[in-house]
Amino acid sequence: MDFVKKLPRTSSGHDTIWVIVDRLTKSAYFMPMREDYKMDMLAILYLNEIVARHGVPISIISDRDSRFTSRFLAVNARGPELVQETTEKISQIKDGLKAARDRQKSDADKRRKPLEFSVVIFSAALHGWYYMVFVTTVGEEYDKVFNHFGYVKCTT
Repeated sequence: MDFVKKLPRTSSGHDTIWVIVDRLTKSAYFMPMREDYKMDMLAILYLNEIVARHGVPISIISDRDSRFTSRFLAVNARGPELVQETTEKISQIKDGLKAARDRQKSDADKRRKPLEFSVVIFSAALHGWYYMVFVTTVGEEYDKVFNHFGYVKCTT
């Protein structure tokens, strides 16, 4: 389902196309509408255009069995117990992700080399003064990099 918006307004006032793709029947529906339609109007449009053509499905198509869904919901729809169990599982997943993230960060910190930040002032003939920050070790030759671009190293 998608919307194609900002189209030129038609004589009937439609400026948007609602695209609905049915992957089961491999068909697409293009319904003209206005951009300011509310959800209740979209529901009416859906009922009049899609459900009126095909009807409501009587059975569920599943890769297991149509009875699987109803049996699954009957067993697992327990109310507060389901919410508590889900919350506990989510917290366990969060804890596992945090432990993995901390482990990966500590491994990365062991391999990281300490770098010193050096601020070097350069002067350009046309642009005036400005600052450049390099993430390099102190004492590295900056002239090799910037003489090619015509910058002069300032010693003061």
